Amino acid sequence: SGTKDIYFQSNDADDGTFVYNVDYSDQLFSNPSTSYNHNLARVSLGMATSAFSAADVEYNEWLGVGDLSRCENIVDAYNKLGFKNAKYYNYDRPLGESEDKVAFSIAEKKTTINGENCIILAVIVRGGGYGGEWASNFDIGNGPYAKGFAEAADEVIYITETRLKSLSDDMTVKIWTCGFSRGAAVS
Repeated sequence: SGTKDIYFQSNDADDGTFVYNVDYSDQLFSNPSTSYNHNLARVSLGMATSAFSAADVEYNEWLGVGDLSRCENIVDAYNKLGFKNAKYYNYDRPLGESEDKVAFSIAEKKTTINGENCIILAVIVRGGGYGGEWASNFDIGNGPYAKGFAEAADEVIYITETRLKSLSDDMTVKIWTCGFSRGAAVS
């Protein structure tokens, strides 16, 4: 609980790093999901931007497989906010790939909200610093939803559902999902 510095990367900054201050508390999740909470929106923006690939990752990795240093800021954010058991998906894919995928992470936090034991399951979708992944934005397909977003979302949903099955049945689960740009469309 309290103010935390969340880091995110951008090629627009001189050193590539911006700091975003958020006032986080598990109690941000005490209201119904249908009611707007400005502070939760601010924290969500911080998490969504921390999911960007790190700017110090060299783009000479464009055609090769990268490593998980691309997600160092979201790792740091999860640690600062007390989330555990984080898993990272598709961050290690080559930046030149344009398949209908998206990088994302899932982490959990056991807490008490309004006197009830619960789990906050964070599903944070990358929306910046992703290279050729953006080309999938133009994969419209023939279905009711744009194929490039829908196939990426299907993977996020499948992995989220699998993770939900592994959680305790006797606790309420609150899913917190967010993303920026392409990540927002997939979220």
